[in-house]
Amino acid sequence: MPGKQAIRRRMHSGQTGKGKNCAVRDLQEPSPARKPLWLGPKWVGYAANVLSILWHAGEPLVVPPTFYRKAFDILEEFRPPQVGLKHCIQSNGTLISDEWCALFRDHQVEIGISIDGPQELHDRYRVSRNGRGTFHRTVAGIKRLRSFGIPFHVIAVLTRESLRDPEVIFSFFEELQPNRVHFNIEEIEGINRESSLNFIEVREELARFRQARDSGHRSSRVHESGLMTTEPNPRSP
Repeated sequence: MPGKQAIRRRMHSGQTGKGKNCAVRDLQEPSPARKPLWLGPKWVGYAANVLSILWHAGEPLVVPPTFYRKAFDILEEFRPPQVGLKHCIQSNGTLISDEWCALFRDHQVEIGISIDGPQELHDRYRVSRNGRGTFHRTVAGIKRLRSFGIPFHVIAVLTRESLRDPEVIFSFFEELQPNRVHFNIEEIEGINRESSLNFIEVREELARFRQARDSGHRSSRVHESGLMTTEPNPRSP
Protein backbone atom coordinates (compact mmCIF):
# COMPACT_ATOMS: atom_id res chain seq x y z
CA MET A 1 0.00 0.00 0.00
CA PRO A 2 1.56 3.32 -1.05
CA GLY A 3 2.83 5.60 1.65
CA LYS A 4 5.79 6.64 3.74
CA GLN A 5 7.54 4.99 6.63
CA ALA A 6 10.16 6.39 8.95
CA ILE A 7 12.96 4.68 10.83
CA ARG A 8 14.83 6.53 13.54
CA ARG A 9 18.54 5.83 13.96
CA ARG A 10 19.80 7.12 17.29
CA MET A 11 23.44 8.14 17.29
CA HIS A 12 25.13 7.57 20.65
CA SER A 13 28.83 8.00 19.96
CA GLY A 14 28.96 11.27 21.88
CA GLN A 15 27.81 14.85 21.62
CA THR A 16 29.20 18.33 21.22
CA GLY A 17 27.04 19.96 23.85
CA LYS A 18 25.35 19.33 27.13
CA GLY A 19 22.35 20.71 28.98
CA LYS A 20 18.62 20.32 29.14
CA ASN A 21 18.01 20.46 25.41
CA CYS A 22 20.67 17.90 24.46
CA ALA A 23 20.37 14.15 24.38
CA VAL A 24 22.92 12.19 26.40
CA ARG A 25 25.24 9.49 25.25
CA ASP A 26 23.96 6.00 25.97
CA LEU A 27 27.03 4.13 27.16
CA GLN A 28 25.17 0.83 27.03
CA GLU A 29 24.83 0.90 23.24
CA PRO A 30 27.79 0.26 20.92
CA SER A 31 28.98 3.30 19.01
CA PRO A 32 28.15 3.63 15.29
CA ALA A 33 31.76 2.78 14.50
CA ARG A 34 31.31 -0.65 16.11
CA LYS A 35 27.70 -1.16 15.11
CA PRO A 36 27.43 0.70 11.81
CA LEU A 37 24.20 -0.69 10.40
CA TRP A 38 21.52 -2.52 12.29
CA LEU A 39 19.26 -1.45 9.44
CA GLY A 40 19.06 -4.39 7.08
CA PRO A 41 16.93 -5.72 4.24
CA LYS A 42 14.06 -6.65 6.60
CA TRP A 43 13.71 -3.01 7.69
CA VAL A 44 13.83 -1.63 4.19
CA GLY A 45 11.26 -4.20 3.14
CA TYR A 46 8.67 -2.68 5.49
CA ALA A 47 8.35 0.48 3.41
CA ALA A 48 5.77 0.77 0.66
CA ASN A 49 7.39 3.32 -1.60
CA VAL A 50 9.33 5.81 0.56
CA LEU A 51 11.48 5.02 3.57
CA SER A 52 12.63 8.03 5.61
CA ILE A 53 15.60 7.39 7.90
CA LEU A 54 16.13 9.94 10.65
CA TRP A 55 19.64 10.13 12.13
CA HIS A 56 19.40 11.94 15.45
CA ALA A 57 20.00 11.96 19.24
CA GLY A 58 23.23 13.08 20.80
CA GLU A 59 24.89 14.81 17.86
CA PRO A 60 24.84 12.81 14.59
CA LEU A 61 27.75 14.77 13.10
CA VAL A 62 30.31 13.57 15.66
CA VAL A 63 31.08 10.69 13.31
CA PRO A 64 32.83 11.66 10.07
CA PRO A 65 30.96 12.17 6.79
CA THR A 66 32.62 9.00 5.46
CA PHE A 67 30.53 7.00 7.96
CA TYR A 68 27.32 8.23 6.34
CA ARG A 69 28.59 7.79 2.81
CA LYS A 70 29.33 4.15 3.64
CA ALA A 71 26.00 3.72 5.44
CA PHE A 72 24.06 5.28 2.59
CA ASP A 73 25.82 3.04 0.06
CA ILE A 74 25.02 -0.12 2.04
CA LEU A 75 21.37 0.88 2.45
CA GLU A 76 21.20 1.67 -1.24
CA GLU A 77 22.57 -1.79 -1.98
CA PHE A 78 19.70 -3.42 -0.07
CA ARG A 79 17.03 -1.04 -1.34
CA PRO A 80 14.31 -2.73 -3.39
CA PRO A 81 13.84 -0.99 -6.75
CA GLN A 82 10.31 0.10 -5.82
CA VAL A 83 11.41 1.79 -2.57
CA GLY A 84 12.86 5.28 -2.35
CA LEU A 85 15.18 6.28 0.48
CA LYS A 86 15.12 9.68 2.17
CA HIS A 87 17.81 10.51 4.74
CA CYS A 88 17.16 13.13 7.41
CA ILE A 89 19.65 14.44 9.98
CA GLN A 90 18.78 16.52 13.07
CA SER A 91 21.84 18.43 14.25
CA ASN A 92 22.84 21.28 16.53
CA GLY A 93 24.71 22.68 13.52
CA THR A 94 27.98 23.38 15.33
CA LEU A 95 30.06 20.89 13.31
CA ILE A 96 28.76 21.68 9.82
CA SER A 97 31.66 22.05 7.38
CA ASP A 98 32.12 22.15 3.61
CA GLU A 99 32.57 18.37 3.67
CA TRP A 100 29.26 17.92 5.48
CA CYS A 101 27.51 20.25 3.06
CA ALA A 102 28.86 18.24 0.14
CA LEU A 103 27.38 15.09 1.70
CA PHE A 104 24.00 16.77 2.25
CA ARG A 105 23.99 18.03 -1.32
CA ASP A 106 25.18 14.81 -2.95
CA HIS A 107 22.59 12.66 -1.15
CA GLN A 108 19.82 15.27 -0.88
CA VAL A 109 19.77 14.88 2.88
CA GLU A 110 17.05 16.78 4.70
CA ILE A 111 18.77 18.71 7.48
CA GLY A 112 17.16 20.03 10.64
CA ILE A 113 18.89 22.46 12.99
CA SER A 114 18.16 22.69 16.72
CA ILE A 115 18.12 26.35 17.68
CA ASP A 116 15.84 27.82 20.34
CA GLY A 117 15.74 31.47 19.28
CA PRO A 118 17.96 34.53 19.84
CA GLN A 119 21.27 34.09 21.61
CA GLU A 120 20.02 34.92 25.11
CA LEU A 121 17.41 32.14 24.86
CA HIS A 122 19.47 29.58 22.97
CA ASP A 123 22.57 29.86 25.15
CA ARG A 124 20.57 29.49 28.35
CA TYR A 125 20.35 25.73 27.83
CA ARG A 126 22.41 24.81 24.75
CA VAL A 127 26.00 24.97 25.92
CA SER A 128 29.23 23.19 25.07
CA ARG A 129 31.12 20.93 27.43
CA ASN A 130 33.04 23.92 28.74
CA GLY A 131 29.80 25.68 29.61
CA ARG A 132 29.90 28.22 26.80
CA GLY A 133 26.86 28.97 24.66
CA THR A 134 26.71 27.42 21.19
CA PHE A 135 24.60 30.08 19.45
CA HIS A 136 27.36 31.57 17.28
CA ARG A 137 28.62 28.15 16.17
CA THR A 138 25.09 27.06 15.29
CA VAL A 139 24.46 30.21 13.26
CA ALA A 140 27.82 29.70 11.51
CA GLY A 141 26.64 26.21 10.50
CA ILE A 142 23.41 27.68 9.12
CA LYS A 143 25.36 30.24 7.10
CA ARG A 144 27.48 27.46 5.64
CA LEU A 145 24.33 25.58 4.61
CA ARG A 146 23.09 28.72 2.89
CA SER A 147 26.39 29.14 1.05
CA PHE A 148 25.82 25.70 -0.50
CA GLY A 149 22.16 26.42 -1.24
CA ILE A 150 21.01 23.70 1.17
CA PRO A 151 17.55 24.24 2.70
CA PHE A 152 16.98 23.48 6.36
CA HIS A 153 14.23 23.40 8.93
CA VAL A 154 14.37 24.24 12.62
CA ILE A 155 13.34 22.54 15.86
CA ALA A 156 13.08 24.93 18.81
CA VAL A 157 12.33 24.05 22.42
CA LEU A 158 9.79 26.32 24.11
CA THR A 159 10.67 27.35 27.65
CA ARG A 160 9.08 29.78 30.05
CA GLU A 161 11.53 32.45 28.91
CA SER A 162 10.60 32.09 25.25
CA LEU A 163 6.87 32.22 25.99
CA ARG A 164 7.27 35.61 27.62
CA ASP A 165 7.93 37.40 24.34
CA PRO A 166 6.61 35.50 21.31
CA GLU A 167 7.16 38.51 19.03
CA VAL A 168 10.92 38.23 19.59
CA ILE A 169 10.84 34.49 18.82
CA PHE A 170 8.86 34.81 15.62
CA SER A 171 10.83 37.80 14.36
CA PHE A 172 14.05 35.84 14.90
CA PHE A 173 12.88 32.85 12.88
CA GLU A 174 11.46 35.02 10.11
CA GLU A 175 14.90 36.56 9.74
CA LEU A 176 16.63 33.18 9.95
CA GLN A 177 14.49 31.94 7.02
CA PRO A 178 14.26 28.18 7.58
CA ASN A 179 11.86 26.18 5.43
CA ARG A 180 9.69 25.57 8.47
CA VAL A 181 9.81 25.76 12.25
CA HIS A 182 8.75 23.10 14.75
CA PHE A 183 8.28 24.08 18.38
CA ASN A 184 8.73 21.39 21.02
CA ILE A 185 7.48 21.95 24.55
CA GLU A 186 10.14 21.53 27.21
CA GLU A 187 9.35 18.24 28.89
CA ILE A 188 10.59 16.28 31.88
CA GLU A 189 12.44 13.54 30.05
CA GLY A 190 15.80 11.77 30.31
CA ILE A 191 18.30 13.95 32.17
CA ASN A 192 15.86 16.87 32.11
CA ARG A 193 14.41 16.43 35.61
CA GLU A 194 12.38 19.62 35.63
CA SER A 195 10.59 21.90 33.21
CA SER A 196 10.45 25.68 33.25
CA LEU A 197 6.87 25.32 32.00
CA ASN A 198 5.74 23.87 35.31
CA PHE A 199 3.85 26.95 36.44
CA ILE A 200 0.17 27.73 36.95
CA GLU A 201 -0.36 30.10 34.02
CA VAL A 202 1.35 27.91 31.43
CA ARG A 203 -1.79 27.15 29.40
CA GLU A 204 -2.64 30.82 29.14
CA GLU A 205 0.93 31.57 28.04
CA LEU A 206 0.79 28.86 25.38
CA ALA A 207 -2.54 30.20 24.11
CA ARG A 208 -1.00 33.67 23.78
CA PHE A 209 1.98 32.14 21.95
CA ARG A 210 -0.33 30.40 19.48
CA GLN A 211 -2.30 33.58 18.95
CA ALA A 212 0.87 35.48 18.12
CA ARG A 213 1.94 32.72 15.75
CA ASP A 214 -1.38 32.78 13.91
CA SER A 215 -1.50 36.55 13.41
CA GLY A 216 -1.99 37.51 9.79
CA HIS A 217 1.31 39.33 9.22
CA ARG A 218 3.45 36.23 9.78
CA SER A 219 5.39 34.69 6.93
CA SER A 220 4.20 31.26 5.85
CA ARG A 221 7.20 29.48 7.42
CA VAL A 222 6.21 30.80 10.85
CA HIS A 223 2.46 30.91 10.39
CA GLU A 224 2.43 27.20 9.49
CA SER A 225 4.95 26.22 12.14
CA GLY A 226 4.27 23.05 14.08
CA LEU A 227 3.66 23.12 17.82
CA MET A 228 3.73 19.93 19.83
CA THR A 229 0.27 19.26 21.23
CA THR A 230 1.44 17.62 24.43
CA GLU A 231 0.33 20.00 27.17
CA PRO A 232 2.54 20.45 30.24
CA ASN A 233 1.01 19.86 33.63
CA PRO A 234 0.94 23.19 35.46
CA ARG A 235 1.92 23.31 39.09
CA SER A 236 -1.02 23.43 41.43
CA PRO A 237 -1.43 26.58 43.57
